[in-house]
Amino acid sequence: MGFLDRVGRFLDDVLLLPDDLRADLEAAEAALQAELFPEAEDLFAGVLAERPTLTRAALGLARARTARGDREGTLAALSSARRTAPEDGDVALWCARLALEEGQLAEARGAARTAARALAERGGAELAEAAALLAEVERRDGRPDRALKELRKAVASDPSDPRWALALLDWHAEAGEAGGAAAAAVPLRGPAAEDAALARRVGQALGRAGALDAAEPFLEAARDGGEAAAQVDLARLAWLRRDLEAAEALAREAVARGAGAEALELLGLVLTQSGAFQEASEALAAAAALTRDVRLWRYAARIVPLDDPNHLEAVLTGLEAAEPGDAVGQAVRVLVAAEAGASLEGKVAEGAGDDSSSDEAEEEPRALLAQARRALGAGDALGALGALDAWDRRCAGQSWAEADRERADAIRREALRRRWHGPDGVVDLGAAIDAVARFAAAHDLPEVLRETERLRDDLDRPLLLGVLGEFNAGKSTLINAFIGAEVAPMGIVPTTATLNVLRDGAERLVRVVRSDGSTREGGYDALRRLLAEAEAEAEGPEVDRVEIVLPSATLERVWVLDAPGTNALDPAHERLAREAARRADAVLWVFDAAQAGKLTESAMHERLRAQGRLV
Repeated sequence: MGFLDRVGRFLDDVLLLPDDLRADLEAAEAALQAELFPEAEDLFAGVLAERPTLTRAALGLARARTARGDREGTLAALSSARRTAPEDGDVALWCARLALEEGQLAEARGAARTAARALAERGGAELAEAAALLAEVERRDGRPDRALKELRKAVASDPSDPRWALALLDWHAEAGEAGGAAAAAVPLRGPAAEDAALARRVGQALGRAGALDAAEPFLEAARDGGEAAAQVDLARLAWLRRDLEAAEALAREAVARGAGAEALELLGLVLTQSGAFQEASEALAAAAALTRDVRLWRYAARIVPLDDPNHLEAVLTGLEAAEPGDAVGQAVRVLVAAEAGASLEGKVAEGAGDDSSSDEAEEEPRALLAQARRALGAGDALGALGALDAWDRRCAGQSWAEADRERADAIRREALRRRWHGPDGVVDLGAAIDAVARFAAAHDLPEVLRETERLRDDLDRPLLLGVLGEFNAGKSTLINAFIGAEVAPMGIVPTTATLNVLRDGAERLVRVVRSDGSTREGGYDALRRLLAEAEAEAEGPEVDRVEIVLPSATLERVWVLDAPGTNALDPAHERLAREAARRADAVLWVFDAAQAGKLTESAMHERLRAQGRLV
């Protein structure tokens, strides 16, 4: 606010007021000072009724209403003060703060901008707060770039206040930007060295952003400063790095330091991934007992070993006390009964409150294993395999599922042995496939028959090794070195999106194989023509793969499945790479040594592991 504006305000607020109005204003301010807020509010309102443009009275009314907790009334009084003193930075800042708390983004944005303009010359804490308020408005309004710009202004205006650097750090953490988060944390090193709670908060934010190396010293400082729970965060960092041994040691130390349920829960999760299910269930049950968290009881019940009746009963009792009739507890009791060979009739629904609870229990992994066991006991090997397939789908990607992996595998082996086995008791997959083929032929199922023929060929052929990698990673060079002949870079492999199988044969040739099994053969130089002819026939089936045949002792034992690179511009290439991974017996992933382990590669690897591929 300029000098002339201040003089005008002084004349209006003091010199030009009638004596009775000035007396009321002074009485209102005295009541406010004495914390007689209702009286102050009435007096200020009376003055404003006589003089609506009196900024001093509007601000006094706002303060009285704030003290009474009337947020909406405070905002109305501040809006009135802003109309009479539109360039007053302090009034605008107060108005912006309150409007943002009330979720009035348009009002908050205008007030914050006014405050920033008015306070630009003063700088310091007020200007920083104005910028931070505007940043929050932009964030809520879905404008992250503008929010980031304003947060940086706040940090620059008042670098001594850690709030603004923390806000900037949280912004980068929420966006998952590790580099930006690490840079935002630099000004916080000094304050964090003096404040263990602040150090932990900074370390946690860096951990959320994925800046694990930057997070570690902050969390160590927090732990050394007395924040016992920071030891849990350090254990979590090790877990995120997949260093299970270090994560377990740190989590155990956190338990010993008294970090409580949080440390016990993390220890249980780490031990689950390590395969120590007995200890893991004990840690999770201890955490559940402290927190009464049904989620933790359920987790403990899913992994608790069935051969320890005392601990098993303790876990089930805890779960049933926290959530009577819980589906997980029912499922575990059903499996226990199945393992003991007891009758399962009515066991799933026993104790359930309604039919929906029973349905949920039947979908629980351990209930599915019980179904498989029951089907096997009744001589229904196919039913057992169906229940196991459902178990696989339900447990995909879940580390706790490994607690029952041996049990599931044993049931599957027995079901397969009973379903298809040779004279020596070994499962005969060839006989199984042939039986399906006979059924398909007898019931006129041509698609099933073609699939069984393909499976029979797959069973008889050598190992099919899929060579995958991102675009330009060097797959062709590796394939040539593996085979001992330059095949891929000689123009043999087409540039169009195809799957290419390099296999052995008596002479060099190429074979275009379509989805119905029909083929076209020719020399290497004829491949492009053969592909064009196959694709030109609109009524014919699409091309399934290109087989590149050459005499090779290596290819007698291993066929190579070459696919387009992933992370390319053409989405068809990505689709074919996934199809190659699905067909291959094993996958060899080729990295570009200069930039290995990119996020796009990690995402592809997780997808392959979820499909059960060996990489």
